[in-house]
Amino acid sequence: MSEISNNYVSSRQTNIYSSNHQLIILGNGFDLECGLHSRFSDFMKYRPWTMMREALRNAIPTENSAVAENVSKTDYDKICSAIEQLQQALDEMYAVRKATIDAEYKTNEAYDKHDEYIANSGNITFDESLSTDFEESVRTLRKMKKQEREIKHKVWESSEKLLNIFDALVTNNNCLCNVRDMLKASYAEIFGQSNDNLDPAAYYRSGKTVWDIILQANSQKTWYNIEAEIKKWMTVSEKSTPAPYSKVADKINTEIIPTDNYLPIIVRSSSSLPITQVAYFLHSLLGDQRSWTPKDVSSLLMQELHRFESAFCQYLNYEMKNHENYYKKAQKSCFLE
Repeated sequence: MSEISNNYVSSRQTNIYSSNHQLIILGNGFDLECGLHSRFSDFMKYRPWTMMREALRNAIPTENSAVAENVSKTDYDKICSAIEQLQQALDEMYAVRKATIDAEYKTNEAYDKHDEYIANSGNITFDESLSTDFEESVRTLRKMKKQEREIKHKVWESSEKLLNIFDALVTNNNCLCNVRDMLKASYAEIFGQSNDNLDPAAYYRSGKTVWDIILQANSQKTWYNIEAEIKKWMTVSEKSTPAPYSKVADKINTEIIPTDNYLPIIVRSSSSLPITQVAYFLHSLLGDQRSWTPKDVSSLLMQELHRFESAFCQYLNYEMKNHENYYKKAQKSCFLE
């Protein structure tokens, strides 16, 4: 029996060290070390651009789509051409934005080393090239910021062209109106504009979620405890204090008055944010529901969280596919070459 046991253990050890039986333990930050822009702050910086991509995917007219059926062949070709130009501008913007973030990281890293250089300037063994590295990184960052402004203007021109085409075609056609409003919503997100006359559902169709509203305020922090923020909104911390989703339900029932128009009216503007924004956004999704319960709100928050997580997953997949050296760096870091 001992011989059989030894042979079994020996074969198991061989299998463990084979290519199909490897245990790889990755430390926190492995993705960043490989050069991915996978911080939450990175995702939120790209968020308006991903929303525009989503809107364009939904706006592209196929030959049998409702948009194609409601426009002439000439106008159909104009729409397709304008969408293609905007997509190309967005692709350029993504590349420039990516390079800008890389430059920001390098500048921050060089700045830290530069501070160390100043503090240790009396040490003759200190590497004085660090000061030059910092100056070079600043020049690179300024260059990328300039390119970003230029390509953003190109995106603006392409967006305006596409929206003008839809504005000229829209009469009382609901299909064209919905597509046009969806594009306007994503346009407003990119350029930081507010459009009070736009149906909030248009933002929803362009990919925006209620969690974009909740998490936006702290999205550019170096480190943001997102899980704690989600827990705060989805659970009751103290028995005497209602959960935020309960406050949202109360806000909808007491402060938002359904009107004949699609836009609700908030009758008391003193409400704290982002409770009011969340209430306004969720009400636009189910505007015909006259009485809301905390369960209704928490259920919608959970559905919206799934959408937000899906958008983050798509962003990470896109980031990996468009990072030339990601897999090589990952293999090298794991000693898998």
